Amino acid sequence: MEQLICEEGVSLEWTLHVEIDYQSDDNEAKPVEFLLPIKAPVVAIGRYFVTPEKKPEYQDTFDATKCHLEEFTAPYPLAGGWKTHQIPSGGDKKEDYVLFTG
Repeated sequence: MEQLICEEGVSLEWTLHVEIDYQSDDNEAKPVEFLLPIKAPVVAIGRYFVTPEKKPEYQDTFDATKCHLEEFTAPYPLAGGWKTHQIPSGGDKKEDYVLFTG
């Protein structure tokens, strides 16, 4: 893999493929800034490791309570999703939920 380095000295160390679900009222494609907080002065990326049997419970709880986080991060959107490519690590199986907030 070719190493990518930008002028400011930030380098790409690892990548994750995350499927981010979003719902639009009109089913129209939205620009990325309506989905991810790319215009926020600071972007936080959180990774949450969940056992496979707890994944539905985690998702239900997050969906039911994310309104509090959305109020806190407004006017910037938040987005999250499950990592799409699971890599065996030799330990306990975990699902990765990745959350982007501004």
